[in-house]
Amino acid sequence: MGLSECFKASGEIDRVCKLNWENFNEEKMASAAWMFYFRSIQFRENLEAALRLHPNDPDLMKLASEELNTDNLSPYPGFAEEGEFLGHDHFLKRIIDKQPITDDKKQFLSELGNTYLTQLSEMSDELKSMCLVSSEDGGSKAIYQQMIKSPEECWTSPTMKAFKHFLNKHIAFDSNEGDSCGHGALVRKLGINDDVTPMLKMFADCLEKAISYDNRQEQAIYSSLIAE
Repeated sequence: MGLSECFKASGEIDRVCKLNWENFNEEKMASAAWMFYFRSIQFRENLEAALRLHPNDPDLMKLASEELNTDNLSPYPGFAEEGEFLGHDHFLKRIIDKQPITDDKKQFLSELGNTYLTQLSEMSDELKSMCLVSSEDGGSKAIYQQMIKSPEECWTSPTMKAFKHFLNKHIAFDSNEGDSCGHGALVRKLGINDDVTPMLKMFADCLEKAISYDNRQEQAIYSSLIAE
């Protein structure tokens, strides 16, 4: 069974794809970048779980070499030196560390993301492996392809340009799911079913909450202007 055959799991992927990305601004995209940083940590933990279950699997070892300590995001000015090896979550951490953000918003997003990771840490290695499949076998690519359709104003700052670089690179990594070229081909054999749905729902919930923070701030500013 593949991701496309998991109705509930695919529904959570679709939910993220339909988040009205075409009307995002830089502030909302920055909030999304924070959540994808935490999702990248979760991805690393999922891959580590799969390796615990299949420690000698050459495909998983290849995936780890292209995700956990790699130069395939390098170079990128201001974020990765020529030939620098780093994990993809570390690249995203550099992005969010350099993105201007209020202390209140930083605290909100940090607590949201860390709560998400704590909840997922309780999942079994088998479920984490299935979540790895949901990500690499088309799920992430579908999401990233929608995200890069966001308005140009989302991608003007150095940090958000670096985030778009991350997204475009991962679309390429996860391409050609039907043959031996994409990352999906490396994990598809692990299998997946709808038991993975709660994990995907947790991320969709967190992403929506992160974005709604900016909606609340916009509403507060609007209300204050009306009051004046």
